Amino acid sequence: MSALYRVCFIVLFSFFGITQLSAQSAKAVGELLELQPNGTFATTANNEARSANGEWRATYELASSDILMRRDGHGGRAIQNLHVFQNGSLAHSISEPKAADLYISNSGMLALMEVEIHNVDGAKVHFVSQTGAPLHRVAFKRASGFAFSTDCNSFGVIADGNLHVINPLNKTRTLYPEADQFAIQNQLVAISKGKKLTVYENNTELFSAETGFLYPRAIAVSADQNSLAVIDKRNLQIYDLSKKQLTASNNLSGNKSYRDVTYVENQLAVGVHYLNRTEGISRGSIHLIDAAGQRTIANGPEKRFQVFEAAPETKQETQTIPWPFVPFDSMHTVWNYYEQHMGLGGANRYMHQ
Repeated sequence: MSALYRVCFIVLFSFFGITQLSAQSAKAVGELLELQPNGTFATTANNEARSANGEWRATYELASSDILMRRDGHGGRAIQNLHVFQNGSLAHSISEPKAADLYISNSGMLALMEVEIHNVDGAKVHFVSQTGAPLHRVAFKRASGFAFSTDCNSFGVIADGNLHVINPLNKTRTLYPEADQFAIQNQLVAISKGKKLTVYENNTELFSAETGFLYPRAIAVSADQNSLAVIDKRNLQIYDLSKKQLTASNNLSGNKSYRDVTYVENQLAVGVHYLNRTEGISRGSIHLIDAAGQRTIANGPEKRFQVFEAAPETKQETQTIPWPFVPFDSMHTVWNYYEQHMGLGGANRYMHQ
């Protein structure tokens, strides 16, 4: 084995080897991230939403538990009796927030989503301060993606062929190119669109790179703005933003796929999904990657599902159908899903609630 080969092997092994982080570090991240059986990190539960840092929590009731129930000639659901808590203490309440869904930032700011389905006006976003005071209101047509920035000063919306970055405090809006996935950290805006990754700083392009991803699944920027991670179904790429270059990558195969990515301060956490269709097992796990490149794996909850076996004579008479269907790389939704674009296209499109 050549000296150069040994050096490369050691570097790769130190990064991708399953080495143990400190128990305290792994426990802190594991407690903050609520891992789902499909490998995603949850910030929402039944009638509850929480901030990414776990400091803020919002609970609410639904006027109707059936999201398909008709209401006022339109339909949908309505949130009522909204209560916002900071570290377990009640901060404020809103009895009728006029919203179908909500997001809550790390500073306690709310983004209340007012959606009239079967209506081309799309979504109206009402921003509310941590004390319950109205801040700003913005309307969108054909909106499809929403997220607060990590520093809580901005809110991103994918709509009408652009990424809209809104500052609810000074009521400004900055337009960026359309995104499949995006992340906002202070003045940095990272956009993953198809095979291309682009990072902007103060609305000026910082650098771009070709990821090769047809369908990016998630993107995240570290708190110190020095690192960026982006995933698709099988691949993880990590970029050094100060050097403007790719520094590490990894890929999965077989029954494992990447589902989520986030930074806890400057520590990277990646959600991985293990799916065994033969045995009926769905299980999430967390891959923790620190600045030194070490990694450990924390297993999350497991969900079992029933596997149906065709009769022997049926097997002989029919051919199996490939799943997922080409060219898609993920499971297909077999019903209308939340925020799906409906209608005939163009001005006739509306967002399914």
